Amino acid sequence: MYRVRSIAVALATFVVLLFPAGLHASDPVAVYARIDRVVFGPDAQAPTTIQIFGVFSVATPNDRNEYQLPSRG
Repeated sequence: MYRVRSIAVALATFVVLLFPAGLHASDPVAVYARIDRVVFGPDAQAPTTIQIFGVFSVATPNDRNEYQLPSRG
């Protein structure tokens, strides 16, 4: 138990020294969607196109943490 704790403390110290400003995770999601319907074309066995219908909110181009108003389509 002591060895695991000392390894954890050493790792935490290393992270704090390596990233003094702290770690910040970005938002990897570019689109939030509520899917109403999916259409496969020309058939479901061998589709060449897919249409997705629902409500979508897309990240703004200059700030990925901000999203545009939801739109139906």
